[in-house]
Amino acid sequence: MEYDITQIWMGSHQVGMTGLKKIFAEVKSFNLLNLNEIAVEIMTRVKRSNYIPDSAESRYAEALLLEYRRFLGEDVEEEHGTLEIQILGPGCSRCDELMKRVKMVAAELDLPADIRHIRDLKKIASFGPAPTPILVVNGQIKTTGKVLPKEELKKLFT
Repeated sequence: MEYDITQIWMGSHQVGMTGLKKIFAEVKSFNLLNLNEIAVEIMTRVKRSNYIPDSAESRYAEALLLEYRRFLGEDVEEEHGTLEIQILGPGCSRCDELMKRVKMVAAELDLPADIRHIRDLKKIASFGPAPTPILVVNGQIKTTGKVLPKEELKKLFT
């Protein structure tokens, strides 16, 4: 059985949620304009396959709405106070190695970071022509075509 798990930010912590891509596609098809209605539809569907504590329901609704807006392609301001690190590349061994090193450095530095490997060719192309892997930190390209050593990554992130 294959799971579609998406990490969303809940304050300064990430939480894995299953089935979000399918849920977001369903909600998008309803063509709703009211954010409250969108949030209710998302929450109703998310609760079918994910545990959401009653005491945190409003925080989950906010976080899921933010992720939904990102799903729609909107530029969403991050509010969790962490670095947003993206590795852009099709999933080759160099991309995977850079991802592994970035995660190790973030863990060693105890650095709060949202680390994502972007494989979507359209999203990669939106950064312009460059050899992969491409390392993007807070929306800015830092390196292209390189797998940086851990020490250089540490300097870059501090």
